[in-house]
Amino acid sequence: MEQAKLREIMGHKDYTLSELKAKYKALYGPESATPSNKVYLWRKIAYKLQELEHGGLSSQAQGKIEEFIEKYDPVNNKFKDYKISKYSDILSKISLKGICPL
Repeated sequence: MEQAKLREIMGHKDYTLSELKAKYKALYGPESATPSNKVYLWRKIAYKLQELEHGGLSSQAQGKIEEFIEKYDPVNNKFKDYKISKYSDILSKISLKGICPL
């Protein structure tokens, strides 16, 4: 990271909470909910500035994230379906023994 960007990020460490909130709103948009934790805000601002400077995630990393969301997204109960299919052979053996009929 170039020294100017590093100095800018480190300079934000001395900002007050209200200054950090204003910078956060400027970077993430006025409609975004602004956290009230000073350290968290500074880290989010630092990440966003680096992202703007160097670009976001690679397409390969973004693809891997989307793959994990497809497989394990609890909101759509996909993880539940995965667990059931993963353990279906065990469940069938248990039910065959009469322990837990399905």
